[in-house]
Amino acid sequence: MVKKGILESDILLIGFDFVKPEKVLETAYNDSLGGTERFNKNILNVVNRIIKSDFNQKDFDHLSFYNMEKPRIEMHVPANKDCRSTLPFFDDSVFLKMGDFIHTENSHKYILKSIGDSCDDTRLSGRNGFVDSNNWFALVEFDLKL
Repeated sequence: MVKKGILESDILLIGFDFVKPEKVLETAYNDSLGGTERFNKNILNVVNRIIKSDFNQKDFDHLSFYNMEKPRIEMHVPANKDCRSTLPFFDDSVFLKMGDFIHTENSHKYILKSIGDSCDDTRLSGRNGFVDSNNWFALVEFDLKL
């Protein structure tokens, strides 16, 4: 049976990153090879391409940290000097002082109970869950409650 373009047999598979010790998370998002930094700063290139702005990656550093209250990793690109960027929907250029930052990403971390709580207000129903041996990640298979 099909309902609104969704097959009764469709499933949704979501990966969840569990809360881990702060040091583990911060080390992962500040890796020594600089992969996360390149990924984070590349968002400036993507924004430039999409909206025709002119952010210069060299004017920004990479900053990520674990926000325990939320719980999430927050990624930012702080300006490493005073800089201006042109954005097509502003009459004037945007001025960033050294230390001002652009908040680029949140990577939320979960506990098993929060996954279930998140689904309470949805039409999703957990079918199967798979957790790694360290209890750091989960894959959860959901059915849509039609």
